Amino acid sequence: MLGTGKVTLTTGTPDDLVASAPHSYNLSVKVTNNTHDPVSGGVTQQVVLYDAHGQVVGGGTGMSDNVPDDLPAGMSHREK
Repeated sequence: MLGTGKVTLTTGTPDDLVASAPHSYNLSVKVTNNTHDPVSGGVTQQVVLYDAHGQVVGGGTGMSDNVPDDLPAGMSHREK
């Protein structure tokens, strides 16, 4: 699992190309390769949403088209 930080989750709107369903969200997160080797082949996003009581209320899996071909150890990029 890669390191993550600076996560923002915004409600999808009808104008979004991807997140236009009711109860959909746009995710933006800083991903850091905290391994000792370069990462190649893409990144899979897996998100679990919790309510204020800690109960799971949703989630999803996705892929990004802006991931670099190779992410060297210690480097970061922004997933959207």
